[in-house]
Amino acid sequence: MRLTAHCAPVSVPCDAPHVLAARTPGISDVCQLCVTNPDSSFWLRANALELQAQAVAAALCLGTSLLVTIHFILWCKKNVFSR
Repeated sequence: MRLTAHCAPVSVPCDAPHVLAARTPGISDVCQLCVTNPDSSFWLRANALELQAQAVAAALCLGTSLLVTIHFILWCKKNVFSR
C-alpha cells in the first residue's frame, strides 16, 4: 500500500525561517511540512530513501517466499508422492 500511495499537491505556507519540505506518502497523511533546515534532518533524508528500502524489502520477501515454496514442493515430492 505504501508503494502505491500518493498525496494531492498542497501548498502549505511556512513562516520566515522555515522551508517547505516534501515527504514520501504512505506512512502519514501529511506529505508536506515546514522545517528549519531540510538538508540536516535525519528523518527527511531517511524519507528520501524510503521507496528504495521498501522495494528491497518487497524483493527479499518475494524471493524468500519463492524459495520456501520450492523447498516445500521438493519435500512433498520426496516424502509424500514417492510412496
